[in-house]
Amino acid sequence: MEGVRLHVRNGELADAGAWVYAWVAAGDDPCVVYVGATGLHPATRTWLHLHDPDPDISRIAARVSTAATESFEVLAEAVPDGLVRSEERDAVIARLSELGLLTDRYVGFPPVVVERFGEAAERLVAKIVELLEG
Repeated sequence: MEGVRLHVRNGELADAGAWVYAWVAAGDDPCVVYVGATGLHPATRTWLHLHDPDPDISRIAARVSTAATESFEVLAEAVPDGLVRSEERDAVIARLSELGLLTDRYVGFPPVVVERFGEAAERLVAKIVELLEG
């Protein structure tokens, strides 16, 4: 296994990138539970969703009663430079809504009208559809 080098500049983590990600419940009835965007590595954000004491940060633990016992797949795509991660998140949510893939288990941001679907959003939606179709 390779090591990791993290760059901290001026008291902040540098070069973490921008990500758009989705939580998909695994098991007998797979479904999209949450879609988010972050400037943290997806593994770090996933941990925070489950363990941070602030419910605005640990959104999965706070909003999904079975979070501690249920299996999930977290899919993430890097957002290229020049694209805004929150806009990519909104595009993923809009596309999933259009496809009828947001069920009553979805606990994330509501769908909004978007004008543009960026490449990260399209890649993530494709991965979600592939996972759901099994």
